[in-house]
Amino acid sequence: MSLSEVNLLSVVRKQYLYKLKAFSTSIYSLMIVQLLGLLISLGGVGSTSFHTDNIGVSIKYYSASLIIVSSFLWVFVKAFWLPAKNYKSIDFTLVTNRLSSNLSNIGVLLTACIYTGFTATLAGPILRVILYLSTDHSSIVAEGFAIVVSELILGIIVSFLYMVLLGSIGYFLGTLTQINSFFAILLPVAFLGLVWTGRVKIIENMFQFFASETSLIMLAFKMILTSVVLLGVSIILTNRMEVAR
Repeated sequence: MSLSEVNLLSVVRKQYLYKLKAFSTSIYSLMIVQLLGLLISLGGVGSTSFHTDNIGVSIKYYSASLIIVSSFLWVFVKAFWLPAKNYKSIDFTLVTNRLSSNLSNIGVLLTACIYTGFTATLAGPILRVILYLSTDHSSIVAEGFAIVVSELILGIIVSFLYMVLLGSIGYFLGTLTQINSFFAILLPVAFLGLVWTGRVKIIENMFQFFASETSLIMLAFKMILTSVVLLGVSIILTNRMEVAR
């Protein structure tokens, strides 16, 4: 290993720890987002009822999907702002090149995805415990109420993969807006244009490319490969950019 490689790893490590410390304050906003999602989920996500001559039945559905979706959105927004100027000021104190800056950013992004994927998935069992303690047990359908440990672990892995993918997309789009502020206008206009012209099907097909996958290995392969490409392109695009002072 050459001296330059050692220096690069050392700088990336210092930047990562420095940025992670600065980024850690954002955890409070994640906690607020997940707490709000949990409180809303306690009201149920849907209900149905039916009646016969002498019997009326009302069913209420609960799900932690809102908590997970809001966590996805949080990761996307935070990843979008990672290449922003406030983090470039941190680069100015330590950075030797744009590669170390991007690698440290990616390290922070992956750490955030691990933490968020873990906490978002655990929201499901927490919601079940609250419902179990606050309602009549006899009114809870027992089937599917308890979570198998293997399913919980699988949920954490899948949530992490989705968050890495969304984080990579957010980081790529954030990089584009930092290269040229024109993209800050172009990207929303392009999205609204797809909605206005009824071509949202393109986005749906892209989503189905991942969501329809039944094999965990293939899902991981698709998401990791896509994320690597997006992050790699981001590094290439910013390779010649100077660090903001």
